[in-house]
Amino acid sequence: MGPFTFLLWALLPAGPTPESAAQLQHAIERVEARYPPVAANEQAVRLEQLAARIGIDLAPPLPDRAHPLLSEKDIVEKLKLAAYVLAQVESPDSAIGAPPPEVTQYLQERSESLAGIRALLLAGTPPLWAVDLARGKAAEPDPNSTGRIVLQRILLTKALVDARASRASEAALWVEASWRLNESAWARPSMVWQLMAIAAARWEAGVLRKLPDADPVWTTRMRFAPELDRVFGVMNDAFVIGFIEPPDPEELKQWSPMELLSGMAKAVEALQKRDPCSFSRADAEGYWKPYFPGPIEKTLAEIAMPNLGSAARRLYRLRIEGELTARVLDARRVLGGAEPPSAGTSAESPSSVCAGARWSTLAQPGGGAHVHFDGKFEDWTDESGIRPPLEFTIRPAVSAAPTPTPAHP
Repeated sequence: MGPFTFLLWALLPAGPTPESAAQLQHAIERVEARYPPVAANEQAVRLEQLAARIGIDLAPPLPDRAHPLLSEKDIVEKLKLAAYVLAQVESPDSAIGAPPPEVTQYLQERSESLAGIRALLLAGTPPLWAVDLARGKAAEPDPNSTGRIVLQRILLTKALVDARASRASEAALWVEASWRLNESAWARPSMVWQLMAIAAARWEAGVLRKLPDADPVWTTRMRFAPELDRVFGVMNDAFVIGFIEPPDPEELKQWSPMELLSGMAKAVEALQKRDPCSFSRADAEGYWKPYFPGPIEKTLAEIAMPNLGSAARRLYRLRIEGELTARVLDARRVLGGAEPPSAGTSAESPSSVCAGARWSTLAQPGGGAHVHFDGKFEDWTDESGIRPPLEFTIRPAVSAAPTPTPAHP
């Protein structure tokens, strides 16, 4: 049981009735049925081994799994991969900066191992790591989340490097490998893993905007329809999972769970129905209050529900950035068609994310285009993570020039 669930359990005033206890048990059984036990598959174990060779630890903290040498791990940690990737995905045009020399050297020296990682991820069966909710703390530990983030950045750096070198088909394969790796994060019933998947998906969307060509399947993927369902589902399920391992019987006397589960379901449903463009910081702090009357409101206000609001905000960001990427990919296909639009031609389309908003695409001289969001997305000035502008310029291919690489600490 997590600290939040334990604290709520201890603070609730009423003991469980047999009916509410039965309802909770049914809820637990439904969640366990949605996430049946899974053992780490051969692809996951093999990927751990390949990643360990280049200094990346993907494995759970178990002695019989592959872990990198500390010397190799130190090399990776000094690369400043995050600064390079984030600078590229936040930039508002199709120019790609050069990576730092030490990153280039790392990629060149480990090209064979990286090719093996890509081949494994593209082979068909995705890597899956163990999940067994019924076993609780006795289950196999989670895989290494930090290593996964590092590998995502390396895969996307490879995509950027190949795109910069006009190897478009190679670049597309690296993004596809990143997408396949991220599927295993989306599959895990934990908000921590969902947030990591959201972050990686936003990087993928940013890198795709830089690619000169991408398969049409990416336009559909950028809607993130199944991923939205997963995140909102995990918001509900993760709370129930916290009750799989109950506390001592004495604490049960303080527990009345069904009001909590009902309020949680209503709050998550409210987040699903919100206009992503108008969700403010104040909304994140108070959207849940109508669904939790009574003495637990203060506890919820301080712990869980604002955190879910922040998670929803990241999901809303993913949606609008995904739509920007889809519009950029559409514009590239039009520019590369048999009858590209003449300079000054403008096209508009409605946003499917934000009510009443529209996207405009203006053709520019030389075969470029500018995509712009004609709407308002609520700004959070203290928001962490990338914040790319909701506009993008596709530079004409003949005059494309790399942007300067930002200084790295």
